Amino acid sequence: MDMGLKLLTFSKRCNWRARPDYVTFVNILSACSHMGLVDKGWEYFHSMPKKFGIVPRVEHYACMVDILGRAGKLHEAKEFIESATIDHGLCLWRILLSACRNHRNYELGAYAGEKLMELGSQESSAYVLLSSIYSALGRLNDVERVRRIMSIRGLAKSLDVAGLSSRIRSVVSDNSKIKLAGICIRLLDPKIALTTRFLELQEDEAD
Repeated sequence: MDMGLKLLTFSKRCNWRARPDYVTFVNILSACSHMGLVDKGWEYFHSMPKKFGIVPRVEHYACMVDILGRAGKLHEAKEFIESATIDHGLCLWRILLSACRNHRNYELGAYAGEKLMELGSQESSAYVLLSSIYSALGRLNDVERVRRIMSIRGLAKSLDVAGLSSRIRSVVSDNSKIKLAGICIRLLDPKIALTTRFLELQEDEAD
């Protein structure tokens, strides 16, 4: 029997005596993001306070923005960020900016980038991306404005090495994270056990 299914059987017998914590939900929401399960993501997010008494943290909000961003629901992600009741700093706008770039939604990307500048982001990559978006839109005055702000704030135009290495580590460990999250999500929802197992097999074959 597959290890994930064994854990599922064990979970049924224990009737959730070992309740999930906030880390469990980070893994679950990450799995929803990678598998494009928007509705399930919302379901789990809302179940945290209602069913398990867990107040969502910034990590959970970030996962939800990522879920919506990957699914192309960019305006829904924007509304979610603006309605957030926690102090999320720059994190959520940064995720939305990246999603807008991937989906080539330059207008909304410019909005997210401006939010980051307004909040005083010190990540040069955000300014470079915003400048590129304005260039693609033909808004050359805004390109110059962004570059002036970068200069005033003493930001280099190249990606910072620390941030790049962090992203590399994230990509390298992505496969194991997906598999771990697949087990976690099966524990909460046996209906999609077959889907997560199929995705894991695909990952193994790709390796």
